[in-house]
Amino acid sequence: MGKYKDLDDIAKEIAESLNTKDILVYAFNATGKTRLSVLLDKNDYEEENIKSLSYNAIVEDYFSWDNEKFTFKIITGTWLFNFINDEGLDGDIIDVFNTFIEADIKPEIDLTTGEMRFYVTDIGGSKKTVKISKGEERLFQWSVFYSVLKRATDLLAEKEEDRSLKVFNQLKYIVIDDPISSLDDYKVYTLSMQILELIKSVHARKISVKFLLLTHHALFYNIVFNTLKNRMNCKKQADDKVVFYFLNKIDEEYELEDVKKNQLAVSHIVMLKEIKRAIQSNNLRKKDFNKFRSVLEKTSIYLGFKKWEDLFEGYKETEAVRKIVNMNSHEKYVEMDTEFLTNEQIQILTNAFNYFVEEYKVQLGE
Repeated sequence: MGKYKDLDDIAKEIAESLNTKDILVYAFNATGKTRLSVLLDKNDYEEENIKSLSYNAIVEDYFSWDNEKFTFKIITGTWLFNFINDEGLDGDIIDVFNTFIEADIKPEIDLTTGEMRFYVTDIGGSKKTVKISKGEERLFQWSVFYSVLKRATDLLAEKEEDRSLKVFNQLKYIVIDDPISSLDDYKVYTLSMQILELIKSVHARKISVKFLLLTHHALFYNIVFNTLKNRMNCKKQADDKVVFYFLNKIDEEYELEDVKKNQLAVSHIVMLKEIKRAIQSNNLRKKDFNKFRSVLEKTSIYLGFKKWEDLFEGYKETEAVRKIVNMNSHEKYVEMDTEFLTNEQIQILTNAFNYFVEEYKVQLGE
């Protein structure tokens, strides 16, 4: 791969690769993941000739809340609503949603109006309408999309002349951009396995659809990476081929790196490389403390330390590192000032970074 001036060139290259391979991309927030997924959406929904299905932030535009009625609504007249209605997917959507939420929240879907309500039952047995949280709302949107994906791939598994609907006859790839949002580890694992089972099912039935997964979530990435890599190592068929990329943005330029092997947590290597570049260019910012702390916390867990400060046992400036990292990686302070650091802060972070890389033999390359 290499460096690119804009995302259009990356989209063209990825679209070409999607003809033969599934693709998993790790990227930080604000590096263009969602825009990349939009660039790959070439559908003419008016003609219902769908060549790609994309789950990204734009999916939210298909839904709205009526705060007075406590009603979540999917916008009627869209291809998405029509497909759910025609295929009677309300039961499937509820089943998927129920894999994530507590049993006391009961969704109901009215396919004639597109309205969805969520109920809890009180001690007396009466139903009460509630407004679900933002996280639950996102999970419901995912449940809708996943149910559509399942039905679309089931249709494609049938002979073309036997399909009840032709809308997905031209479907070539499925794009899933960061389905993870404020989920606990159990929900992350559950959602990851849903996607992996769908990919496995598509391959097993020889359906000519490929997947592009984009994420900034380290746990989701590692679950998907390791599972797909193991499958690829066990089966050498073309249908099981998958490639792994890092997408990064440096100044006004994009980098797309091919990941040859899992480097424990690939995001950490990228973050350390970014801190190294910032040190070398004398461009450290408070956000770099956030990155450094994230790496330290994950490394300490992996090595079995109780806290990240234990990584600096014997280091002469441990207390100074603890204070300055804690203060500058706190979200409140990062948002207040993302610009310049004092010379003392720069020196403490630089020294701590160099100690960590040398002490734990981190290979960052040039």
